[in-house]
Amino acid sequence: MENKGYSIWLMPEDEINEKLSKTISKLCRKYNCPIFNPHVTLIGKIDADEEEIIKKAKKLAKKIKPFEIKLSHPECLENYFKCLFMKVEETEEVMSAGKLALEHFNLNGIYFPHLSLVYGNFNPSLKKPLMQIGNLLKGLKFKVRYLYIYQTEKYAENRKIQIQNWEKIAKIPLS
Repeated sequence: MENKGYSIWLMPEDEINEKLSKTISKLCRKYNCPIFNPHVTLIGKIDADEEEIIKKAKKLAKKIKPFEIKLSHPECLENYFKCLFMKVEETEEVMSAGKLALEHFNLNGIYFPHLSLVYGNFNPSLKKPLMQIGNLLKGLKFKVRYLYIYQTEKYAENRKIQIQNWEKIAKIPLS
Protein backbone atom coordinates (compact mmCIF):
# COMPACT_ATOMS: atom_id res chain seq x y z
CA MET A 1 0.00 0.00 0.00
CA GLU A 2 1.32 3.43 -0.97
CA ASN A 3 0.29 6.67 0.77
CA LYS A 4 -0.36 9.51 -1.67
CA GLY A 5 -2.31 12.26 0.01
CA TYR A 6 -4.63 13.71 2.57
CA SER A 7 -7.87 15.66 2.72
CA ILE A 8 -9.38 18.00 5.28
CA TRP A 9 -13.09 17.50 5.84
CA LEU A 10 -15.95 19.23 7.59
CA MET A 11 -18.24 16.59 9.05
CA PRO A 12 -21.68 16.52 10.65
CA GLU A 13 -22.08 15.09 14.11
CA ASP A 14 -24.69 13.16 16.06
CA GLU A 15 -28.18 12.75 14.53
CA ILE A 16 -27.33 14.60 11.29
CA ASN A 17 -24.30 12.38 10.78
CA GLU A 18 -26.46 9.35 11.44
CA LYS A 19 -29.16 10.48 8.99
CA LEU A 20 -26.65 11.24 6.22
CA SER A 21 -24.69 8.02 6.91
CA LYS A 22 -27.87 5.95 6.58
CA THR A 23 -28.81 7.73 3.34
CA ILE A 24 -25.33 7.25 1.84
CA SER A 25 -25.17 3.59 2.93
CA LYS A 26 -28.63 2.83 1.53
CA LEU A 27 -27.84 4.47 -1.83
CA CYS A 28 -24.43 2.85 -2.09
CA ARG A 29 -25.77 -0.63 -1.35
CA LYS A 30 -28.61 -0.16 -3.83
CA TYR A 31 -26.30 1.05 -6.62
CA ASN A 32 -23.31 -1.13 -5.69
CA CYS A 33 -20.86 1.70 -5.10
CA PRO A 34 -18.42 2.43 -2.25
CA ILE A 35 -19.75 3.55 1.12
CA PHE A 36 -18.05 6.56 2.73
CA ASN A 37 -18.53 8.92 5.68
CA PRO A 38 -20.63 12.06 5.08
CA HIS A 39 -18.36 15.07 4.68
CA VAL A 40 -17.82 18.39 2.99
CA THR A 41 -14.28 18.52 1.65
CA LEU A 42 -12.49 21.67 2.72
CA ILE A 43 -9.28 20.70 0.91
CA GLY A 44 -8.50 17.54 -1.01
CA LYS A 45 -5.36 15.97 -2.37
CA ILE A 46 -2.76 17.48 -0.06
CA ASP A 47 0.60 15.88 -0.78
CA ALA A 48 2.76 16.54 2.25
CA ASP A 49 4.13 14.91 5.36
CA GLU A 50 1.40 13.89 7.84
CA GLU A 51 2.97 15.84 10.71
CA GLU A 52 3.25 18.96 8.54
CA ILE A 53 -0.41 18.70 7.53
CA ILE A 54 -1.54 18.33 11.14
CA LYS A 55 0.58 21.29 12.20
CA LYS A 56 -0.80 23.50 9.40
CA ALA A 57 -4.38 22.32 10.05
CA LYS A 58 -4.07 23.27 13.74
CA LYS A 59 -3.00 26.79 12.74
CA LEU A 60 -5.85 26.97 10.24
CA ALA A 61 -8.39 25.81 12.85
CA LYS A 62 -7.40 28.74 15.08
CA LYS A 63 -8.49 31.12 12.28
CA ILE A 64 -11.95 29.60 11.79
CA LYS A 65 -14.82 29.90 14.23
CA PRO A 66 -17.49 27.17 14.36
CA PHE A 67 -20.14 27.76 11.71
CA GLU A 68 -23.22 26.22 10.16
CA ILE A 69 -23.51 24.33 6.91
CA LYS A 70 -26.85 24.17 5.11
CA LEU A 71 -27.50 21.72 2.28
CA SER A 72 -29.07 23.58 -0.60
CA HIS A 73 -30.09 21.22 -3.43
CA PRO A 74 -28.96 18.02 -5.19
CA GLU A 75 -26.81 18.07 -8.31
CA CYS A 76 -25.22 15.43 -10.54
CA LEU A 77 -22.04 15.79 -12.58
CA GLU A 78 -20.10 13.51 -14.90
CA ASN A 79 -17.44 13.12 -12.21
CA TYR A 80 -16.83 9.97 -10.16
CA PHE A 81 -16.69 11.86 -6.83
CA LYS A 82 -19.55 14.23 -7.74
CA CYS A 83 -21.96 11.71 -9.23
CA LEU A 84 -24.72 12.82 -6.83
CA PHE A 85 -24.11 15.48 -4.21
CA MET A 86 -25.85 18.13 -2.18
CA LYS A 87 -24.68 21.63 -2.95
CA VAL A 88 -23.77 23.53 0.20
CA GLU A 89 -25.20 27.01 0.61
CA GLU A 90 -22.33 29.40 -0.10
CA THR A 91 -22.55 31.55 3.02
CA GLU A 92 -19.83 33.99 3.98
CA GLU A 93 -18.57 31.59 6.67
CA VAL A 94 -18.42 28.58 4.34
CA MET A 95 -16.67 30.43 1.54
CA SER A 96 -14.30 32.19 3.93
CA ALA A 97 -13.25 28.84 5.44
CA GLY A 98 -12.62 27.46 1.95
CA LYS A 99 -10.61 30.50 0.88
CA LEU A 100 -8.57 30.49 4.10
CA ALA A 101 -7.82 26.79 3.70
CA LEU A 102 -6.62 27.19 0.12
CA GLU A 103 -4.41 30.13 1.09
CA HIS A 104 -3.10 28.41 4.21
CA PHE A 105 -2.00 25.36 2.22
CA ASN A 106 -0.73 27.46 -0.72
CA LEU A 107 -3.20 25.93 -3.16
CA ASN A 108 -4.86 27.48 -6.17
CA GLY A 109 -8.45 26.91 -7.09
CA ILE A 110 -12.02 27.85 -6.39
CA TYR A 111 -13.77 26.36 -3.39
CA PHE A 112 -16.79 24.23 -4.41
CA PRO A 113 -18.62 23.26 -1.20
CA HIS A 114 -20.69 20.09 -1.53
CA LEU A 115 -21.58 16.90 0.31
CA SER A 116 -21.39 13.80 -1.87
CA LEU A 117 -24.09 11.14 -1.57
CA VAL A 118 -22.94 8.69 -4.25
CA TYR A 119 -19.62 8.06 -5.97
CA GLY A 120 -19.65 6.41 -9.36
CA ASN A 121 -20.15 6.66 -13.09
CA PHE A 122 -23.83 6.09 -13.78
CA ASN A 123 -26.03 6.17 -16.82
CA PRO A 124 -27.91 9.50 -16.91
CA SER A 125 -31.24 7.62 -16.69
CA LEU A 126 -30.34 6.53 -13.13
CA LYS A 127 -29.61 10.04 -12.01
CA LYS A 128 -33.23 11.28 -11.97
CA PRO A 129 -34.30 8.91 -9.15
CA LEU A 130 -31.06 9.76 -7.33
CA MET A 131 -31.91 13.47 -7.52
CA GLN A 132 -35.31 12.78 -5.95
CA ILE A 133 -33.61 11.22 -2.93
CA GLY A 134 -31.32 14.25 -2.69
CA ASN A 135 -34.37 16.52 -2.65
CA LEU A 136 -35.35 14.94 0.69
CA LEU A 137 -32.21 16.45 2.25
CA LYS A 138 -32.79 20.05 1.13
CA GLY A 139 -32.38 22.51 3.97
CA LEU A 140 -30.63 20.06 6.30
CA LYS A 141 -28.21 21.99 8.57
CA PHE A 142 -25.31 21.05 10.78
CA LYS A 143 -22.75 22.86 12.90
CA VAL A 144 -19.08 22.52 12.00
CA ARG A 145 -16.88 22.39 15.10
CA TYR A 146 -13.84 20.46 13.90
CA LEU A 147 -11.47 19.95 11.01
CA TYR A 148 -11.00 16.26 10.22
CA ILE A 149 -7.85 15.10 8.49
CA TYR A 150 -8.24 11.90 6.48
CA GLN A 151 -5.70 9.97 4.52
CA THR A 152 -7.71 9.64 1.32
CA GLU A 153 -5.34 8.55 -1.38
CA LYS A 154 -4.11 5.09 -0.55
CA TYR A 155 -3.58 2.93 -3.57
CA ALA A 156 -3.34 -0.80 -3.91
CA GLU A 157 -0.88 -2.32 -6.37
CA ASN A 158 -3.42 -2.02 -9.19
CA ARG A 159 -3.57 1.78 -8.50
CA LYS A 160 -7.33 1.79 -7.95
CA ILE A 161 -8.67 4.07 -5.25
CA GLN A 162 -9.50 2.09 -2.11
CA ILE A 163 -12.17 4.18 -0.38
CA GLN A 164 -12.63 1.61 2.36
CA ASN A 165 -9.01 2.31 3.39
CA TRP A 166 -9.57 6.02 4.02
CA GLU A 167 -8.36 6.64 7.52
CA LYS A 168 -9.04 9.42 10.03
CA ILE A 169 -5.72 10.92 11.11
CA ALA A 170 -6.84 13.83 13.32
CA LYS A 171 -9.84 15.74 14.65
CA ILE A 172 -8.95 19.38 15.37
CA PRO A 173 -11.35 21.78 17.13
CA LEU A 174 -12.08 25.15 15.53
CA SER A 175 -11.31 28.28 17.59
